[in-house]
Amino acid sequence: MKKYAGYKAITRGAGRPVYVREASADAFKEILKKHGGNYHFTTIMRTIYLLNADGQRGTSLNSAGDAKTITSGNVGMRYNLHDGAVFIQKLVIKSNSSSSKTGLYNVNYLASIEAWKPADSPTESLDKNSLWDSNGGKAHFAAVAGRFDDKEAAGNSLPSHIIGAYKKVNMLIDNGPERTSYSLFWSEKGAHKSEKAAQALASVVQHGSKNNLPVNWLVHGEGIHTFKQAAKILKSSPLASQFAVKQNASAGKVTAQNVYFSNPASSIGEADLKKLCSDAGITFKGINDNNHDYRRWKTSKNVGRDMGKKLVATAAAGGTMASISQGAIQSTVSGYTEGFSKALTATLNGLSSGNHIAVVCGVVAGGYAVASLAKKVKPLAAGIHCTFGKGNEKWYTDDKTLLS
Repeated sequence: MKKYAGYKAITRGAGRPVYVREASADAFKEILKKHGGNYHFTTIMRTIYLLNADGQRGTSLNSAGDAKTITSGNVGMRYNLHDGAVFIQKLVIKSNSSSSKTGLYNVNYLASIEAWKPADSPTESLDKNSLWDSNGGKAHFAAVAGRFDDKEAAGNSLPSHIIGAYKKVNMLIDNGPERTSYSLFWSEKGAHKSEKAAQALASVVQHGSKNNLPVNWLVHGEGIHTFKQAAKILKSSPLASQFAVKQNASAGKVTAQNVYFSNPASSIGEADLKKLCSDAGITFKGINDNNHDYRRWKTSKNVGRDMGKKLVATAAAGGTMASISQGAIQSTVSGYTEGFSKALTATLNGLSSGNHIAVVCGVVAGGYAVASLAKKVKPLAAGIHCTFGKGNEKWYTDDKTLLS
């Protein structure tokens, strides 16, 4: 291994050598020592392992030395590749004052207001003392939030999903102690598909595994996008050096993590989802789908036939699909137009035929204009509530409960 003035090697043996400035060597020792208690440090460690794992050498590897940066919460690292080696130029560990709200939060039940409330500031680790009685032993429970107005709404709504999901698979014990806290992974609006959110979630999962903490996850709505990317990171980047992996193929792999999906905002098939979980080392426990979100390809395709049958039955008592749709529009929309009528008629006909493309286009065009008809056909009302409203925030049991 070469020696470079002002740098100190932090990896040994085969693979791409990693150097850090001598002034930062003590900081890296701190990360090595404490990354089991801070998931942001875990992101840095995983990156170092990944950079070292490439055994190729030579000036062809980024000979220009272009700088790259990776950040996680209050931790950042700037590095460049040169002459087949990695040079870490700067490591920054700031106080937790980031304006970004994406991250992990403790959520506690407050009996005084009979509600669940997330902490104001994010935390750096899963709470090992927050355990619920579960078949197979005590476990920590955590949720990845989907679309909500804010983390307060998510924090208060998701316990019903967690409890509903894990009771459904017989993993929660009813007569256990009170459940008063859990962890919430919250993503800011528009961040569910971001690389930054996926990296952070992957680190939280690895943090739990490294600390031998069993965790039962609930992934809600748009949170599935973050989970899918995180699962790919977990598969490709175990939290161990390549040397440890050569000694033991399971080194650094995720263990003792389960996941259940509620109202997933994705059309990924169950078989593919199971494989994704398995590759990441996470045990798939199930899906609870309300089947009323028209934004989902799978939902609009499958539910169209079911809803169409009910609409046909309704039409049989009072006329054609066109007459019902036009009547609904005329009674609910000022400035009635023939074009608008045709849009909604196409929606209803699409429902009866199972034409999911027509359903999606028509529902978007019609919006709440079908409110009067929806009162007669609960699946349609539930669909509008979930597609345009906040129906997906609820744990789904039936249409009546969803609309209450």
